[in-house]
Amino acid sequence: MELIGKQHYVLPEGKIYLNWAASCPALADTSAFFEYRKMKSLNREKNAYYDFLDDEVRSLVGRLFQCESSRVFIAANATSALLDVLDRWLLRHPNSTIIKTRQSYPSLVLAGQAVQTHWVHATDAGYLEAIAACSGTGIVLIEGCDYLSGRRYDINAIQAAAASKGLSVILDASQWPAPNLHLQENMAIIFAGHKWAGGPNGIAIGMIPESFPLDGRSGTESLNRGWRLPLDTFSFKPTAARLDAGGGGNPYLNLALLHQSLSLLASVGRAAVENHVVELATSLRSKLSHLNVQLLPANRASMVCFQMPFADFGSAAEDHGLILTSGLGRVRLSPAPFSSEKDVDDAVAIIERMIS
Repeated sequence: MELIGKQHYVLPEGKIYLNWAASCPALADTSAFFEYRKMKSLNREKNAYYDFLDDEVRSLVGRLFQCESSRVFIAANATSALLDVLDRWLLRHPNSTIIKTRQSYPSLVLAGQAVQTHWVHATDAGYLEAIAACSGTGIVLIEGCDYLSGRRYDINAIQAAAASKGLSVILDASQWPAPNLHLQENMAIIFAGHKWAGGPNGIAIGMIPESFPLDGRSGTESLNRGWRLPLDTFSFKPTAARLDAGGGGNPYLNLALLHQSLSLLASVGRAAVENHVVELATSLRSKLSHLNVQLLPANRASMVCFQMPFADFGSAAEDHGLILTSGLGRVRLSPAPFSSEKDVDDAVAIIERMIS
């Protein structure tokens, strides 16, 4: 049974979609798009509508992650959200250590920053050992799960270990909407808008606790980067909105679409979403274990990964009617709230035919 009906999404006709961790299909309801187009052509109403979107999205994120809406900021994508936080943190803490895996943010560039990177294995032990060995200031960059294998990290244990050493954490929750993850004094959270959040490409959300050490800059670079305010009121914002996307303001069409998708998710709750996708992934994993595929280790994951049986497996699967992610030597299937046990059974049958 689906948690959220398939009729709510624009799904590829005649295909099984198990690719939620990569991208969520668009919502079938186009009212948010047309409301945005209507308001954009107005003057006084337009700014009130933009304020409404700003407030509503921050409020929805606050409800989903149990934080104050004032701790929420809006970015163009998850990497820019991470850099918004990391860059400011490093300005307060130069000559620090960044703890991360090699596969996460491989193109991360910190121009002019004197930092040392401690590369770790993509395991809980890898992170915990690096945290224990860190003798100075440092920051941990971590995703909710290893996107190559689907294995979850014990974020609570890693966050607590970092806190005990005085280290900060930036968590990328783009692929894992776990209900027990919330802001901590030493941990900021970011997530992409186009994955489990169900919005479009071109928007992301960040959350920073009030105690998170930011704003090492001075002068204009510490000012509000938004554009919808009188020119004589440029001043430092004490809320997380000071990190909002600049260069023309927030992406309001994307914000309207994200507001619509987050409202749908909030109607069922993060916990229900989490339980649904994990149950389907667990069932999928169990049924795939009877086939001739080499499953990668995972623990109560919301996705299932196995080694790629042959080149171009992803393209071949799509030809057979199954949409998934493949690459880097592995295949990844990720159920969604609109997925059902029948989707799981049909996907397993397709994979069995493909490898037989």
